[in-house]
Amino acid sequence: MLSNRLRHPASIQSFWVAMTWIVIWNPLLVGCREAAVPEKTVLDPASALRQMRLAISKQDWQTAWDQADVVLQQHPDDPELLVKIATVAHEVGQPSRAADLLIDACRVEGHSDPARVRRSVVALIEVGRLYDALQWLEEVVAADPQQHASRRWLFDLYRSAGDLMAARPHGLMLVRQRQFDSKLLAALASDNQQSDDATAVKAMVERNPSDRRPLLKEAELMLAGGQQAEGIELLRSILQQYPQHPPSAARLCLALADAGEFDQSISLADSMTDSPVTRQPSYSIALGRCQLHNDKSCDAITRFADAARRNPDLIDAWQGVIESSQRCSSGGDGAQVVPVTEIENRVRLLQKLETEVDLFERTGGISRELAIAAAESLRDLGRWWEAEAWASLAMTMPADDSVPAETVRNQIVTLLRKDTPDQVISVDPALQWLGQ
Repeated sequence: MLSNRLRHPASIQSFWVAMTWIVIWNPLLVGCREAAVPEKTVLDPASALRQMRLAISKQDWQTAWDQADVVLQQHPDDPELLVKIATVAHEVGQPSRAADLLIDACRVEGHSDPARVRRSVVALIEVGRLYDALQWLEEVVAADPQQHASRRWLFDLYRSAGDLMAARPHGLMLVRQRQFDSKLLAALASDNQQSDDATAVKAMVERNPSDRRPLLKEAELMLAGGQQAEGIELLRSILQQYPQHPPSAARLCLALADAGEFDQSISLADSMTDSPVTRQPSYSIALGRCQLHNDKSCDAITRFADAARRNPDLIDAWQGVIESSQRCSSGGDGAQVVPVTEIENRVRLLQKLETEVDLFERTGGISRELAIAAAESLRDLGRWWEAEAWASLAMTMPADDSVPAETVRNQIVTLLRKDTPDQVISVDPALQWLGQ
């Protein structure tokens, strides 16, 4: 039965390993395609339900499926029946339909069964519908913010798809809800803490070629690995299907600028001025770099500042502000007052945090000293909820009398209130300048 075959990974840390198994190795899905629907005998509603139940009991899946439409018309609000029909759909080679039926069952129940939600997500991923899974999980956590496991799946799936901006709010909410572990905290603290394996997302696209958006992750890896032309080409192929996919479009703008194709970058950016793409930090950084190239350094300050405003932890954005400010000042006209020293201090703290988190991960994630160092860096950056979480995590690690973990945590706790934002602006002049 479908409900017995599709299980949630036992450990969040094994999440993407489990997804890879589901998408690539699940023997139930090898060669699985939507099956052709043969001729069928349609009965009246009451007889159809009896016939379907009898057929299910005999595992006569095609006979049961023949009556499914009639039964669904008469019983659209019966979650248990919807799940039974989802099982039938899966058995007759209609896995995408099975996923939709599981979602229908969850909606009928008001998203109240986390286990059923998990099964529906796995069913979507099995057929390569990653972005449908993301949209579905967004609906689930909006309806029930306390479904912590569903929110964690959403966070991990977004990051695995390469959409770090969409993942971040969910990760921060999990921190506030005290639903964190070292992997989540490391991912939030540094965008460098990402898997370098795109195997699972590539397999999803093989199963669902009509949606290439999951390949954003592979494109990012190509660009990071110096395969600039290949990464740009892959991003273009995504936009051929989904021209307004915000993270892919913004990343292509930036990749073109980094490749020296400034005119193409500007042209692409100009074609998207009325779309959500403009809210992506990469979009603003791309335009900032184009303006620097065109000797419009004073205008570039505004672009890089916009990127920093959308993601205050983005080192590239702050470094762009510093560079464009220095060029603008040397040019004389149009110079802006930019707190370069304060911005450089924030960049140093962010780089220090990245180093601490990277070393923490590479040494096995058990160093109380490094966890406290990360907590102190986050405290100084004004990210107090994350700081407290790191300090709490440190207290669960092997004792080290030289590390005042409890003292540091207590100091951070005194700073927190229920209405404390994820990023406190008042402690950092660089952030205050952004708000002017």
